[in-house]
Amino acid sequence: MESAHARELEGKAFACLEGCGFCCTFQPEASQRELALLRQRLKPKALPIVVGEGRTYLGLQNKCGACTLLERRACQAYDLRPQHCRYFPFHVHFGARPQVYVNMTCRGVTSAPGGDLRAAYEGAVVANAKPDEWARHEREARETYATFERNARKADAWGDPAAVARAALAEPDVGTRAWMERALARADEEATPDELVADALIPFSAPDVTKRPFYLAPDLRWLTFDTPRKLVEMDERGALTFVRALPAVEGWQDLAMDLRPYLASLVERDVFAGSVYALVDEHDYATTVEEATWFRLAEIVADLNVRARVLASLGVAPDALPDELVRFYDSTFLDTPTIGGFL
Repeated sequence: MESAHARELEGKAFACLEGCGFCCTFQPEASQRELALLRQRLKPKALPIVVGEGRTYLGLQNKCGACTLLERRACQAYDLRPQHCRYFPFHVHFGARPQVYVNMTCRGVTSAPGGDLRAAYEGAVVANAKPDEWARHEREARETYATFERNARKADAWGDPAAVARAALAEPDVGTRAWMERALARADEEATPDELVADALIPFSAPDVTKRPFYLAPDLRWLTFDTPRKLVEMDERGALTFVRALPAVEGWQDLAMDLRPYLASLVERDVFAGSVYALVDEHDYATTVEEATWFRLAEIVADLNVRARVLASLGVAPDALPDELVRFYDSTFLDTPTIGGFL
């Protein structure tokens, strides 16, 4: 397990922030043993759970708030929290190799020149992950990737997403309308930058609150949206309170900030390649890896464009915008459909 590629652990520090609890809005998977221990601790109070695709998860309050164990922003059974809770803010993705990510949505994670989160990662993940589970994920991912490569080569669709992405991000006008138009043309897509902005806005109106974008504000409020024009705050019980109206985000608008540093870190995550491969597979290999890479980049840039403009409307200062954009988007990126999977 220690052999996972873990470059993201370098140059960072982590300390859990009291009164935050934002990670408890991510529904954790729980084993039957973990559920039994929690039921014993909590009885006679019921323990709400959700079952789906052969997995069991702790329920969310009102189906959209925090984990049922959270009360006043503190876990009521912290010593018995599921293994998946113990991993945060680390994620291990299994693709062509195991790779460790640090979820930058967590405000407890900060930049620290010379810092290293390896000890924290080992205490959170290596100490809790089951070796047989790790081995199974690694084996299944290798098989999935080998099958994809065979199919892609047979269809003459094979390529290297990271190499294509690096070349794309070396262009000086990344993030502009002109760059987006070239990206979509290279993806063999007829969509326009304005249409990708419209697509990026769709989740802001999702009927399922858990599918909407969430932003952990600097004051630790849990902010989300009821349409792109309405900012709301969610409490741990899932209650939504209207905060204020927001100006419309419509059409493409070039940003006065450089997206390349964050984009460069995203494309080095193997989950990016996995998302490209998933797109090729979804199109039955009629789309090449190179075309799909350009399209995924255009989708990500459109999403970042929308979120940067929303953050600006929330009053985030221009000098703070690059870091806050990472806070706003990182969990969404890590939730990207991909071949392979997470621990």
